[in-house]
Amino acid sequence: PSWTLQTLVLMPLIPPLVARLLKVIYDNYRRQQDKFAAMSGISQEIISGIRVIKSYAQEFNQTRLFNVFNYQYEKASNQVAKSDAYFPPIMEFGVTIGSVILLTLGAPEVMDEKVTIGAFFAFYQYIQRMIWPMTALGIGFNNIQQGKASFGRIADLLMVPNDLPDSGPCEIDNFQSLKVENLSFAYPERPQLVLKDISFEIKAGETIGLIGETGSGKSTLIELLCRLYPVPEKTIFYNSIPIEELKKRSLSRLVSLVPQEAFLFSKPIQENIAFSQQEWSMDQIQTLSQLLNIDEEINQIPLKYEALLGERGVNLSGGQKQRLTIARALMASTPLIIFDDSLSAVDAKTERKILENFYRRNHQTTKKSTLLIVSHRIASLIQTDRTIVLKNGEVESIGSHRQLLLNSPTYRQLNLLQSESVTNDEL
Repeated sequence: PSWTLQTLVLMPLIPPLVARLLKVIYDNYRRQQDKFAAMSGISQEIISGIRVIKSYAQEFNQTRLFNVFNYQYEKASNQVAKSDAYFPPIMEFGVTIGSVILLTLGAPEVMDEKVTIGAFFAFYQYIQRMIWPMTALGIGFNNIQQGKASFGRIADLLMVPNDLPDSGPCEIDNFQSLKVENLSFAYPERPQLVLKDISFEIKAGETIGLIGETGSGKSTLIELLCRLYPVPEKTIFYNSIPIEELKKRSLSRLVSLVPQEAFLFSKPIQENIAFSQQEWSMDQIQTLSQLLNIDEEINQIPLKYEALLGERGVNLSGGQKQRLTIARALMASTPLIIFDDSLSAVDAKTERKILENFYRRNHQTTKKSTLLIVSHRIASLIQTDRTIVLKNGEVESIGSHRQLLLNSPTYRQLNLLQSESVTNDEL
């Protein structure tokens, strides 16, 4: 009968409607996830800075700021809910209209006995059986758009170009020397040079200091020595091998970096210290803790070394976190250890005691570590073999404490200011 085709007359309209709605759904999901990320970011920032917020009595303003982000997320979520609600009815629309057309055109032919009731009922059942597949298809398309939006955000991260080239072919088993030769460096987003024609050499077993005013390029130099940024070719050499030709794993076995900002995992204290080791003993951990003058403090904590740390070690003081981070680096037993102002959160007396313990341990052992100590405190660098003084991204002078007092205006000025500070504190 002619009405069998007429019942499906609206079906060709469904694909363009679906295509249009799929784009709307994708855009809505993407917008919702962007707003959720923004709301999560401001939430984390507020929680992390809760002490600062309270100290400046900014609770109301920060709550109002969060409400703005929360409202934007709520609005985006409502748009997602609306587009989700539209999709199944549109998918069912063609089938439902087909059923109406079938009843309108087919029923009279049944009454006129042009079509048997069995044939009419069978065709009607076929139409009804299409409803669930079309609904399921709509749900499936909806989920696909949600997945595409989520993957799109992940893909944005995965597709960020890797500025660091792959590992080189060379490996190093033992550390002999680190040489920096005519190193100049500028960040890609800033044309001016941060480091200018830097040159120095560190031999195995030496303890070298690095000091300079704020913004002199100390942290940038340290990051380049660890190859956290692309290094200009043939400027940094380990055992006379350019750093760009070393395998990344070989470099990580060679160098440990102790950053100024301590990072601890939400694990027991002992596992944080032994992070780099598959096998370890409590004797090793306690020995390092005693070396860093933190053993007594840990023993005063309930559960002691088995105590679970909060996120980023939130239940510890800044000095305690820094000392645990140093213990983790020492546990790795790499030949070269770089301390990037790693004791800035402890008082001068504790720092001096820790360094004395460390120097004593390093001189007593047969396997001496090579140390590069970055510090703002001259008192921390007096016992080093040599100290490098940076000024405006350049090496101003290299030498012992006495030599630098004679040859380096920057070092002499820092020493004078810090000596006056100590005198005032004593008064």
